[in-house]
Amino acid sequence: MKILFSIVCCCLLSQFTFAQTLTIQNAPWQGQDYVSIDFEGAAPKKGYKKTLHLQNTGEQTLIIESVEGGCDCTKVRLKKKQLLPQEKTTLIIRWNPSQDTEFSSSIMIKSNDTTRPEAWLELLANVED
Repeated sequence: MKILFSIVCCCLLSQFTFAQTLTIQNAPWQGQDYVSIDFEGAAPKKGYKKTLHLQNTGEQTLIIESVEGGCDCTKVRLKKKQLLPQEKTTLIIRWNPSQDTEFSSSIMIKSNDTTRPEAWLELLANVED
């Protein structure tokens, strides 16, 4: 019985110790839910670009299944979908505001991250003429 308990504990512990984890460099998680990306002051009908660096800070391969923009004005491109432990990739965000307004959109990253399988990036800007 003690052997069975030890095996179960080791299996559970290995799930947490060797998991894959998505980290977005220079953009801290707001609690467990999302990361805010601020485009700051922006002008309507002008294109903007931000480059984010994603890293697998876990000990197993991170597989990014999809990256989805929240609206037609937001386009995303991920350079690499599978990241080995400690490996990095680039996420390019292109945004084209269509009107003079306060802007908010989101991007969802689906992956096999055991802590955050659906990671959200909140895009913010104050669009002024």
